This record gives sequence, structure tokens and C-alpha cells, in this order.
Amino acid sequence: MLLSRVYTSDVSTCTSGSPKACGANAKESITAKLKNFIGKDIILGVRPEDVFLETDKKAGDSPIQAIIEVIEPMGSENYLYLRADDFNFVIKTIPSLDLKINQRISLMVNLANIQLFDKQSSESLLS
Repeated sequence: MLLSRVYTSDVSTCTSGSPKACGANAKESITAKLKNFIGKDIILGVRPEDVFLETDKKAGDSPIQAIIEVIEPMGSENYLYLRADDFNFVIKTIPSLDLKINQRISLMVNLANIQLFDKQSSESLLS
């Protein structure tokens, strides 16, 4: 979970060109619901299976730049402990990738599957 401040309700980072790939209904719903939260803090929830390295090129995804702080080999997968601005989070990758500590990587997030929560009440903004 990441804490973020809403600066705009325009969810324009979904740029695959295909409304179906972006989840057009989800995009419109997110945009409409964020209008009431401009200037307020919210919590962003993303599941590990909805975060991809940029090389995966999943349609309907949004780019995030992060720095690898720790690589934890776990056998059939690696956990990458990442930092993006003031946020720390963990993703899973396959172990055959040639990644290094302090390497900058680009990530994609499937916007159709994100969750947003009101920081004050912890209620979902998307339900």
C-alpha cells in the first residue's frame, strides 16, 4: 500500500490506446471518484501480480520508476525491495533476470486492478 496525494482526477496514465485493455469503465470510475479527493491523501493498493517490469509490456499499464534496494532470492522467484520517491514496496520477479542493487527500473501497474482507499476512513473509493 502506498500513501499518495490526489492532484488531479484525470487518470490519463492508461495510454495503451485500447479502452478494453485499460479497463475503460474502471478508468472512468476512478476519474469520477477522485474528483472529491483532490488535495487529500489516499492509499493506493496494488497486488504483486499487477506490477510488471517494463519489459513485460502488458497493455493498459502505467510506468513507475524505482530503485532496487534489496534482491532476495526465494528459489523460483526473487523479491525486489524497491524505492520510488518516498515509498518503499516489494515485487516478485523471475530469478533469471539480470538485476543489480541500486539499479533503476521501470515498472508497469495494471490500472484496471488497483484499489484506492480514503486515508481517513480506510473505505474503498472504488466500490
